[in-house]
Amino acid sequence: MFVETGGTFCDVVRGKGDVAVVLATPSGGNGPSPLSDELVAWMKRVGLDRRWSGVFTVYPRHLPPDKRAAPLKELRAGWQRVLRTINTFARTTRRILLLGDTAMMRVAVPAINGHADIGAVHGTIFTLADGKELVPTFPFERSKLVSVKPWMERDVARCLKLTKPKAPLPYVTQVPVGLKPQRMVIDIETTGLDPLSDRITVLGLQWSDTDRAVITEGIDEAIAWLVENMPEEVIFHNAQFDLAFMGKAFRDAAYGRIRDTLVLARARGELVANLKHLGNYYTARPGNYAWVTDDAHHDFSDPAYVCEDLEVTWRLYRLWEQETEKPVVQLFNKAVVMACEQTLAGSMLDGAALDRLAEDGARLAAELRAQLTEKYGVDPGQQEQLCAVLREAGYPLSKKTESGKDALTAEVLEELGLYDILEWRKAMKLDSAFVGKMRKLVRPDGTLPHHQVMLGADTGRSTMHDFNWQQAGRKGPVKGLLVSRFPGGKIGAVDLAQAELRVGCIVSGDEVMAEWLRQKDAHRVNAANAFGVAFEDVTEDQRNAAKTIVFRLMYGGSSVTDAQKRVEKYLRATFKKLFAKLERDGRKAMEEKRIVDYYGKVRNLAAVWDNRGKWGCRRAGINSPIQGLASHIALTITLRVWELFRELRLQSLVLFGVHDSIVMDLHPDEIEKATWCVQQAFRDLLKTPLARLPLVHSLPIEGDLQIAESWAATKDAPKIPCSSLSAPEECP
Repeated sequence: MFVETGGTFCDVVRGKGDVAVVLATPSGGNGPSPLSDELVAWMKRVGLDRRWSGVFTVYPRHLPPDKRAAPLKELRAGWQRVLRTINTFARTTRRILLLGDTAMMRVAVPAINGHADIGAVHGTIFTLADGKELVPTFPFERSKLVSVKPWMERDVARCLKLTKPKAPLPYVTQVPVGLKPQRMVIDIETTGLDPLSDRITVLGLQWSDTDRAVITEGIDEAIAWLVENMPEEVIFHNAQFDLAFMGKAFRDAAYGRIRDTLVLARARGELVANLKHLGNYYTARPGNYAWVTDDAHHDFSDPAYVCEDLEVTWRLYRLWEQETEKPVVQLFNKAVVMACEQTLAGSMLDGAALDRLAEDGARLAAELRAQLTEKYGVDPGQQEQLCAVLREAGYPLSKKTESGKDALTAEVLEELGLYDILEWRKAMKLDSAFVGKMRKLVRPDGTLPHHQVMLGADTGRSTMHDFNWQQAGRKGPVKGLLVSRFPGGKIGAVDLAQAELRVGCIVSGDEVMAEWLRQKDAHRVNAANAFGVAFEDVTEDQRNAAKTIVFRLMYGGSSVTDAQKRVEKYLRATFKKLFAKLERDGRKAMEEKRIVDYYGKVRNLAAVWDNRGKWGCRRAGINSPIQGLASHIALTITLRVWELFRELRLQSLVLFGVHDSIVMDLHPDEIEKATWCVQQAFRDLLKTPLARLPLVHSLPIEGDLQIAESWAATKDAPKIPCSSLSAPEECP
């Protein structure tokens, strides 16, 4: 029997099963269409073939052809039509599997509108007003993606097998007297996101499979109790956020005991580390939003919601407990405490210089805009009009945007010699991305917050936002704004030398490459050998070709010019162990769609496979282990400097790390001690898992410490050498 639902004929077999499948299509259709063979095959593969009671489609009846997505009111009307049809023709239906996007999911469960998207709630068991249960998953077309396919299949399995408990998890409202827990999951709800102005409203604790507390009164006393009775394992999901609200006494007592399931998830290579996603994918809980009902306002402080967060975190930790021994997990479980305190401390700005830069930048941008408008006859901000003028003037605009319009990228402007437009663009970006943003974020005390996300990048590097110092260019005025908060203080910056080259050499065990790296101007040496000329006769073009191709190859690329090809041939014949490792990693990445670095950080390449194919996987597989370990080494040094500052009770601060660099705010009376701390942190690398790699004992990890009035000025300051193989020295 065929039943029309929203304009599409769908195959409905009455009484065949207890699960209805609903396809949510936010765009309009072209009239009746039969159930596709592709969908039927998928339903059989995931086990729905014997259980489904019907397939229904939701989309608006009347959608103009120029509209790509339907208004919510049209989707709500379509959803109501489907529910009526299900109740009429498929009375045995117990659950509805909704294959749809975020908009459709919010229509189906309006109580969570604005709080969650499909990535957070897929697999959650919601109870609808008529008593039926709804399990949302991703749109059907995403079932073809290697990265999403297992999530959808897990959602179907939950829909078919998982029973929703009759009631939320039980809890008490205070810590039991005499409790001495060995491990404790902690979760908090707050009035906002700023730990300097907001406060904790709910403190959730769980210390066994069945025991948990949701505390709303006496929170400060409960935290003080935790400080005095600190468990051996203190478990969070996103400890970096929660620790900022827990107070310094708690952070000091918990240091070294933190276990973060967010760190574990990222170290495992999870493509989505959201707690809701992880809970739905890995545990038997019905989902953090499962207790939300359409007739009640959703609140994150609801005890049912808090208890689900606690329980899911507890179960994830028990599931992944053995993985806490990985060096990457141990490193980042400590680093989240450091990153939390760095955010709280912020970095000091030269306020007067910021104001001058803002005024000068705004004036320059306005002047350049006026000049360009007069020169080209259009406002440079009107890109389509500007492109039309440039085409008429004979400029070949060869690049297009995704929508097919002419693209005026920085690369295009440089190729065409339109440096005046490029200069105006830079002036505008300086205000919007840097100066303007700084002025909005700067605190009353003149400090600027910066939030560094540990393992934020797929490769294992950290990312940064609010404010993102990682985007500050090597040149330009932005770095000059970062100064010391201490009267007479200095800024210290450490840059690792040849970090990725040395890491690649050390992990591959290539002794020939190690000997090359020990030489002065190693790239000139390669050029001399590759081109068959004397060292002193190497041209800059030859040296640049040698330097460029080394990095291209270690990033999984290939040579382009004839000069690069000549150098590549020499490198492959000379550094055989290095290239053997790169080839092994590339093949492994293509075969397994994942790669693991020396510290145990997994990079899941499923999404890379979906977007860039097997050769994209190969490139990522070659570079990720090297880039990842280089960033782990930089973080290890950063963390050790931070620890030594604390141990010596210095006022100086480690501000943040930028890839292979470390930035510090140094008290004027502590320059000598701080210098020793940095050098000692390099020496302490031989106490880390790196010590198991033979070459690390003969090829040092090196860097230079430079100290000056501002971050920008450190570039020209004298270099203080730091080396993992330097002779031990006593602290001054």
